[in-house]
Amino acid sequence: MSTIPFIGKPEALKGFDFSPWGGIDGFLQASKLNSTGNVSALKRRVPELSKAVDMTSVAVSGLPFEFTNEAGDVIDSSEDWQNTIGGISNPQRLIYLLASSLCAGCAYALPLRTSKALIDIQYVAPHTMQPIITKD
Repeated sequence: MSTIPFIGKPEALKGFDFSPWGGIDGFLQASKLNSTGNVSALKRRVPELSKAVDMTSVAVSGLPFEFTNEAGDVIDSSEDWQNTIGGISNPQRLIYLLASSLCAGCAYALPLRTSKALIDIQYVAPHTMQPIITKD
């Protein structure tokens, strides 16, 4: 067993039934990175996983943030959100959705903008996207 936390395969975990996955090896395979198709199945089989994802997303969405200009002056912040730049009416909700998706391996947001202004940032559910990655 590895001495690094959360890395490696534990010899035995008492009180948790890995049989739906064919043992610990099957669970580790189903929960590895880039297996987003298995995330919903994992959440159904392990209720604590849904709660952990929710708790993580709530914690991340509660982190303080600020928008600054090139000079470093604060334009808007989480302390007193005014939506000064526009396009993000509820930043905590957007951050929550992105954090939840990142727990499953990927997250997408599409900025809608004109040549001079950000109009909106739309969250997109990861299972509805097909990334096209090229060498360019």
